[in-house]
Amino acid sequence: MKHDATRRWLITAVLTALAAMSGSPSLAEDGSANELLTQARTAYTQRAKQEQARAAVDLFEKAVTAGAGYDAMWEGARAVYYLGEFPMGKASRGERVTMFERGKALAEKAVKSRPDGADGHFWLGSLTGTWGTARGVLKSLAVHGTVRSEGERAMKLDHMTECAGPYRLLGRYYFALPGFVGGDNQRSLRLLEKGVQLCPTNDLGRYYLADTLHALSRDDEARGHLEHIIATRPDPRFAPEYPFIKRMAKALLADL
Repeated sequence: MKHDATRRWLITAVLTALAAMSGSPSLAEDGSANELLTQARTAYTQRAKQEQARAAVDLFEKAVTAGAGYDAMWEGARAVYYLGEFPMGKASRGERVTMFERGKALAEKAVKSRPDGADGHFWLGSLTGTWGTARGVLKSLAVHGTVRSEGERAMKLDHMTECAGPYRLLGRYYFALPGFVGGDNQRSLRLLEKGVQLCPTNDLGRYYLADTLHALSRDDEARGHLEHIIATRPDPRFAPEYPFIKRMAKALLADL
């Protein structure tokens, strides 16, 4: 019995050493990463509660640290975007900058991990834009090239990622950018109209379109999109974002 126990111990020790030499994760490490990723995804589905949105961000980061790959990286970036743009919308500049930096770091890892992944490029463009805007106008202008290039890269790889997300990203980009550095409301309009055509249930894209229409003095058309947002039941995929977008739509509608 003693010899059998010693033999089993030796076999385990040898296998552990071989795994370490090969650089492969042990079963425990792989399981930990998978468990964390599962927990992160569960929390993200409950992101309407701010504590769950924060938990999702923390868990995605831990999953990436534990060895989870590309999907954990871009999904973590998406979780940061939601938390920073919506529940944290009225937080201090410093808090939002710090949060968006976390998301940008995750998106950068995703792009490095899989250069041909549309999701990574899309979220890197989105997080770079929100990070720059949170830091101020000059910082936003300094990174506008990255926002455009990442949005265009995502468009080429998969124009339907995040339900026509590249159209929203680039459409908002050309709207928010001052004219003297390339801003173009007509170009914004074309991109956002295409995005709404391809994904009519995404209320953020419809809100962006209304905002651009208002800037072009096409208020009747803008009003129709805003009233649609307010009156229509949200797509379940985007339901946690809906209360925030609905408030934005009501505020813009009051300005028409």
